[in-house]
Amino acid sequence: MKFVRISSLVVGLLAVIGVNASPALADGESLENQPALARAAASFLLYQDDIDSVNGRPIQTPNDVREILQQIGGHNTRSLTAGFVAYGALIAARDPEFATAIREIAASWGRERIVMDLPSDPSYAASLAGADRAIAAAQNDIRQSIQRAQSIGEKMIAQSYSLQKVAWGTQRALDKDAQIAALSQRSAAPRPTPADIVARLLAPNSSDGLASFPTASPSSAIQRVAFQTKASRQNTANALLTAAAYFVLEPNARTLPPGYQAVIEDDQTRRCVEFARLNLHQCVRAAHYVTDIPFCIGKYLNSDGSNGSAPACFATTE
Repeated sequence: MKFVRISSLVVGLLAVIGVNASPALADGESLENQPALARAAASFLLYQDDIDSVNGRPIQTPNDVREILQQIGGHNTRSLTAGFVAYGALIAARDPEFATAIREIAASWGRERIVMDLPSDPSYAASLAGADRAIAAAQNDIRQSIQRAQSIGEKMIAQSYSLQKVAWGTQRALDKDAQIAALSQRSAAPRPTPADIVARLLAPNSSDGLASFPTASPSSAIQRVAFQTKASRQNTANALLTAAAYFVLEPNARTLPPGYQAVIEDDQTRRCVEFARLNLHQCVRAAHYVTDIPFCIGKYLNSDGSNGSAPACFATTE
């Protein structure tokens, strides 16, 4: 499953940059002692894992529909946005030229000063050598996740049509308001990150990931990159690179300095995700039959960003 490769990739990133991660976390153990950006990234991994888990899941009852709706649509917007930026930052921080550039600047001007000043000038990190490759490396990986989610959305839409042939599928959707209320309640606060996801994120050893996604040299990175940052998403790219620069300088920081929480809770991405969630709620509210709700879930995963797809909100490149 793709999620395993993604989590293994981040494991490799943490190891390469020098994060002192715990070997594993027991069920219910606090994340407070883990690197702040890694903790944030776990929310994005949980989101991907939830999407992956419905791939091929049979829908046999109306309750299955309710469960899938809550699982896919119940993520907290701020936490998901921060997770996306933090996850991308972990990947971008691995670019050797970008990492060298920010370390050299810090050596010249002082690490504390650079850490303090980065959030106040969001475009600065994007001007560093290697920044284009760094953002593209992150998006290369995230784009695969987007495509996988959109493919699962297509399957969900097809499944909604198939369910019209079963008796319960044509029942009236009578509990729409209750389902929307449950979605709102579930997404009101960040969801706890399961111990198995945290363990996979922070495990010191991995059988895959680093071998299949080695640290890119400048020449090999150029061959992998085939798209540019969208002009409309430059602010998001700047946020990701600012967080990446911070992670290069402070990979083991347990708390984020002032300004960095706002950086990873990128307004542009957050508004897009909120719009997608609003569209999902409106689609469910307009549903006539039970089978209309899987269709809403599919559109939530599969539409382009302007039409309310949450995964498309994480695309920053052409």
